[in-house]
Amino acid sequence: MRSRQRNFKLFLGIAALLLLSMACKTITGGLGSSDGGSNLAATQASMEATQAAMSGGNDDNNDADDSSGGAPQGDTGGDLDASAYGPDEEIYTFNFDSEKEWKDRWSYEVTPSSKTKYTVELDSGLLYTKISESFTNINFSFNDLFMGRNDSDVYVELSFDNIGSVRTNKTSILCRVNEDGAYIFSVSSNGLWFIYKYTSSNAKRNVLVEGGVPNYNKNITAHTIGASCIGEELSFYYDGEVLKNGVYQDRDSIFREGSVGFALRSEDIPGVEVEFEYFKVVKK
Repeated sequence: MRSRQRNFKLFLGIAALLLLSMACKTITGGLGSSDGGSNLAATQASMEATQAAMSGGNDDNNDADDSSGGAPQGDTGGDLDASAYGPDEEIYTFNFDSEKEWKDRWSYEVTPSSKTKYTVELDSGLLYTKISESFTNINFSFNDLFMGRNDSDVYVELSFDNIGSVRTNKTSILCRVNEDGAYIFSVSSNGLWFIYKYTSSNAKRNVLVEGGVPNYNKNITAHTIGASCIGEELSFYYDGEVLKNGVYQDRDSIFREGSVGFALRSEDIPGVEVEFEYFKVVKK
């Protein structure tokens, strides 16, 4: 059985590295997670490399690390088996309406750890998040789903609302987070979007495809983003529609397994406030 805690650390390490800067650049670091004990040494080594990268000053404000920033703790709600679901069946949906489920099945981390001015709380069926400092990441991990090679075709959707007056933030979905890398689907509050691929073997994060949301209106703050990972095809959805040029065929060492999650990042202006309405995973 996979170590739930090790998968969580893997997710956080990747999420933090990928969200430290939206400019495409080379970083040192790695990822680590596996079944059983055969890859434990590699997992530990890659986690240590990740820590070194995050403390090495390669982010926007030169003070990142991977220390926890108030992650909720609780017993597992039970690992989900993606193979038990058919095409277009919902594997999991969370409406942020249960404190018990939030503590049992989710974890989050704030990076850099020196960033302490933030709020993460469930409130009336919403996940309210406020970041009162610049260049801060909050990375959310769903701990009870790791999809194997034959079951990793999924669609992940996240609903959110930029309720604050500050609109300098990025919201992302992560798909197929594993020891080899991850795919990241990210949208900025200014309407720019990116699909990234992080590869641990060379410790690089590359932009696969990017663009701008058509007819973007900054005064419309409530949106959904969706990430479809089906075979080698990656598709980015915005408010239920595939973005123009938002489909990419990854034929170069495609990732075929992993976990899912989402993240929020503040940029140079602090005071970001976002409410998340739901997080959904659908088998494809």
